[in-house]
Amino acid sequence: MKTPAERTETRSWRIKRGAVATKVYMFTRKDGRKVYTACWSPIPGHSKTRQFSSYEAAHAEATLKADQLAAGKLAVASADTRDLDELAAARKIAARFELPVMAALAEWSRARELTQGNVIPACEAWAARNSSPVDRITVEAVVKKFLAAKTAAGIKTAENHAHIFADLTRDFGAHDLDTISALMLDKWLARWEHPSTRNTFHKHLVACW
Repeated sequence: MKTPAERTETRSWRIKRGAVATKVYMFTRKDGRKVYTACWSPIPGHSKTRQFSSYEAAHAEATLKADQLAAGKLAVASADTRDLDELAAARKIAARFELPVMAALAEWSRARELTQGNVIPACEAWAARNSSPVDRITVEAVVKKFLAAKTAAGIKTAENHAHIFADLTRDFGAHDLDTISALMLDKWLARWEHPSTRNTFHKHLVACW
């Protein structure tokens, strides 16, 4: 059956490497344009093809596949040039960070899991926190300063809500304040199921921050 382009096979070439053979077919379209197709079978009964506008390019592809198949590189021979170009590009990107491609992908995958798909915003936030020198302060130190200021102003926050700040210091006291994310605080507040208790904790947390 002819294709919509009314092509007709006019010639073929065979490339052999031992028991392995690949082919190049030339078809002439109705408009007179010649199309060259490299054809190879990485697995018996399963052919792969790729079209080119010149015999030289098709022959080079068919020769490459014949060499790969003869060398037992079935996986490589199953890939087309575009696949190999993508692999080369991936290696070039990973090489900038001195990482193998699979290690780079594993790191990227883990980053997506940790940030729930928000890798770029998370990285930007990290860069903003760490790109310029700042005076680091721990959560414990902030709590002490906050309660001291309230007491100095005659407000009995330290006396009436000591348990809230004791829990906060116990869980986050050793951490630098700028390393505590909103998500971490949300998860921490979620431990208190009663809405009134959670709102009380939230109110004082916001005031302290």
